[in-house]
Amino acid sequence: MRRQRVFVIALFIASCWFASLPVSHSATVPPAEIVDEGELIREALVAAGIEPTESERLQQYQSRIERALSDIVWRVGPGKPSYRRANKLHRIVHRNYFETYDIEVDGLQHIVDDGRYNCLSSVLFTGLAARRLGFEARVVEYPGHLVIELDTRSGPVMIEATSPFGFDIQPTRFRRTSSSESFGSAWLLQANDGSWRVPLSSAIGFTWLNRAWRSFELGRTLEAVDHLERAASFVPGLSDQVEAAPRLLARAFVREYDAGRFSSAFRIAELDSRLSPGRVTTEDRLLAAAQKRIEQLALSGELARAVAIRERLVETVHSEDSLARFDRITGPTIVAVAVRRQAWEIAARFVERYALSEPDLVEIERLRQWVDSRQMRSGPPDPRWLPSPLSAMRP
Repeated sequence: MRRQRVFVIALFIASCWFASLPVSHSATVPPAEIVDEGELIREALVAAGIEPTESERLQQYQSRIERALSDIVWRVGPGKPSYRRANKLHRIVHRNYFETYDIEVDGLQHIVDDGRYNCLSSVLFTGLAARRLGFEARVVEYPGHLVIELDTRSGPVMIEATSPFGFDIQPTRFRRTSSSESFGSAWLLQANDGSWRVPLSSAIGFTWLNRAWRSFELGRTLEAVDHLERAASFVPGLSDQVEAAPRLLARAFVREYDAGRFSSAFRIAELDSRLSPGRVTTEDRLLAAAQKRIEQLALSGELARAVAIRERLVETVHSEDSLARFDRITGPTIVAVAVRRQAWEIAARFVERYALSEPDLVEIERLRQWVDSRQMRSGPPDPRWLPSPLSAMRP
């Protein structure tokens, strides 16, 4: 009996010790991670420019990439995820698949077509092959560049996938340089800037981000914003971690706002606020665009859409003071449109909002009396001008 009690105590101590061991971060599946290889390849090809409607072309490239991965697995040979096999994988992809570094090509299709690659495509291609070989693979993002990290039996190994000499690199040795005979512009890394580890499938998000910038530089602003929104869906925290994302949104906003396209400027600012909630400059841009858009809609008498913009601000603007200032500026505008349309409930609601934001009691009373006098002189409201339910309103 005593011996049994000792065994139970020992078992309890051992279980506590195992429970206290740290859990590897690679065991956690982030929400944006794509586990299925076929889906990952297809999404990467779409992000790199092949349209989803081109199903036959997508299938052809997916099959060619999968055959290439099978060839790499055969060349590396069977075994456990060791340091030696990781090194062999790196040598094989450079000897047999990576021919020419080209900063402009992000797609896996270029690797199987003519061997052209950049940091995005080389990291994703190497990571896909590594996963087939049993390695845990993740992307390490530096400002303007990606490398890949594999978990081997002897510990994590970082690989500069763009260079045949980039196996087991030490980030502390990176130097910022604009010319290098061996690596070209692929080695534009800054040692002092922090790295950021993300799932392998996040490389798709960075592909969308690159595509967004190319669209923006061609003058296709809204297309660029669409691409950036896709990028954020693959990389949670993109705007907080990657400075290129909020910079693109800021420039897109300025371009649309300065051109008087306040509807698209509002949409850009709203996306920016959703991706970076609470950022002061982001909220300022959103409120500026919302004000201009409401003024536009007021001039054309579109009350429902003007009201919808104000209601949606509650979701993205977290400062009560900012919303109060906004109501003080735009409240009388919305009230005036509501009075013209005889939408008295909306007029009363925005009068009260104005009253909460305006410190001048005389101005508040003047607006309230004006609405009351107009309502007393009005006939029955024209049903054509009654606003739709808020759920159906869109700015």
